[in-house]
This record gives sequence, structure tokens and C-alpha cells, in this order.
Amino acid sequence: MEVSNNQSQNSMDTLKEKLQQQFPEIVHIVAYDDMEDFDIEIREGTVGPPFVKAVNAYLKKFILDCGDPETSYNFSIQRGTELIDILRYN
Repeated sequence: MEVSNNQSQNSMDTLKEKLQQQFPEIVHIVAYDDMEDFDIEIREGTVGPPFVKAVNAYLKKFILDCGDPETSYNFSIQRGTELIDILRYN
């Protein structure tokens, strides 16, 4: 079955770029080869809880639409050397 452009643009492979476009507070994202583990670095001065809440809502929908239901996804959110939160899905 051929994958349409729309589907390929919404795959987990595009998540890193989509997060950076959606959230200007993100200064750096490392997406590991398996596309299951991500480290997100946010700007100094970003208030953690509102940012985490917004990212959580975005990721839940994105993973529901584009992720593999059998896969566990992990997102570590840091500000400098401070761990803000770890979000896990599936």
C-alpha cells in the first residue's frame, strides 16, 4: 500500500520538527534512532508546568494519530541541568 504525502508528513519521523515549530520554548531536541526516546531542552525562564501541560496535550494527540500502539514513547524535558518532567505514553 502506498503512503500518501499527508500520512508521511505526520509520521513519528517528523515529530522533532513539528515540536520545534509548535513550541518556540524548545531550544534543542534529541530524537534517538528508535524514534521512541526524546530529550527536549527548553529555554531558561520557561515556566515548567504550563509548558509540560501544553506539550503533553500535543503529544497525546500526535502519538494517537501517528504512533504505534505497541510502542512506548518517552520524553525527557530539561531546562539547563534541571529535569522538569518525564512524559511516557503507551
